[in-house]
Amino acid sequence: MYGFIKKQDRIFSIFNTPAHNPTGYTVSDEEWDKILNLCKQTVKDTNKKITLFVDVAYIDFSGKGANDTRRFFKKFENLPENILIIIGFSMSKGYTAYGMRSGACLCVSSNKDIADEFYYSCSHSARANWSNCNRGAMELLTRIINDEEKLKRYEDEKNSYKSVLKERAKAFVDEARDIGLDILPYRDGFFVSIPCKNPIKVCEKAIESNLYTIPLKMGVRFAVCAVNKEKCKIAPRILKEAIDLVD
Repeated sequence: MYGFIKKQDRIFSIFNTPAHNPTGYTVSDEEWDKILNLCKQTVKDTNKKITLFVDVAYIDFSGKGANDTRRFFKKFENLPENILIIIGFSMSKGYTAYGMRSGACLCVSSNKDIADEFYYSCSHSARANWSNCNRGAMELLTRIINDEEKLKRYEDEKNSYKSVLKERAKAFVDEARDIGLDILPYRDGFFVSIPCKNPIKVCEKAIESNLYTIPLKMGVRFAVCAVNKEKCKIAPRILKEAIDLVD
């Protein structure tokens, strides 16, 4: 970051956390402290500005409790006014309404004028580009939030899916560890990433065993959200055999 700020006065950085897609990594509270301390050191020159966009699309399917992975929001209070935090929320993910693409963009600033400028900029930009958000999605979210019974049913259903997801992920991660399959650090989320040198060939080899994964630039992505616990336990061995043969 220091290198960039010497060459330019503005830095824009994106963090997809918690439950990063495609690795399943979640930035810890301690890591957030280090990130924000670095930002504060970097913008001591008031001519410099940093914008952090925090994509929290998968936040409702991470952590143990409802507020477990939301504590880090408090860290965005009282930052220097030349650090702007933008939070991207996805209703599509959190409310399992993937076909009704909808979300929100929120900013956190210690300067009200900057927050107001952000609001009006987003308002005009959204109006010019797509006019308005998905009405059906907005109506759905409003009805759930404003009805205690519906909200409880939603929370119960979400938590049941969350438990299933964690069981599947644990089955995959534990088996990968036991057989020596190298994976990127996983903490939460829908996906696990496995580094390899020839992603496309590894995926093609895995297909021979009816395992379908997504090739990335430097590895493959496995969707623990898409298959049952038993198959999550089988998948690491298939992937390891494919990597050993291809790489």
